[in-house]
Amino acid sequence: MKKSKLSAVFLTACMAATLLAGCGDKKTETTTELSNMVQVIENMLSNSNEQNQVVNDTAKNFEEITAKVASVSEASTKLQELVNNLNIANQQVISGIETISAVTEEVTAHSNETVEISEKNSDIADEVEAIVTTLNQLAEELSDAK
Repeated sequence: MKKSKLSAVFLTACMAATLLAGCGDKKTETTTELSNMVQVIENMLSNSNEQNQVVNDTAKNFEEITAKVASVSEASTKLQELVNNLNIANQQVISGIETISAVTEEVTAHSNETVEISEKNSDIADEVEAIVTTLNQLAEELSDAK
């Protein structure tokens, strides 16, 4: 029932009760008091409706807050996944750098060995050249001696 219908029914019932009670001279006073009571009840109903609206608005606000918290939580989870993936990628980069460093050390070591061997080969080539030169001189001498 709507507020105005409820008030009218209540006022009618109260007035009827007053008339039936046979208040006589107090009829106007009772009617005024009943009207005041009806006004108080209407105010209470109005306040109750306003409170219901505030409660409904508050519930709606909490639903929005809940949805936004869920959205923030989802974004946070995605961000955490990205950070985890970045950490994995960083570990792979570090592993690659370590591998490159190890290979570079090996290449450097082999390069040093190659330089040493090249120096020995150069010394041997110099010795062979000296021997060949000596052999050529001896061959010339033998050829001249004939």
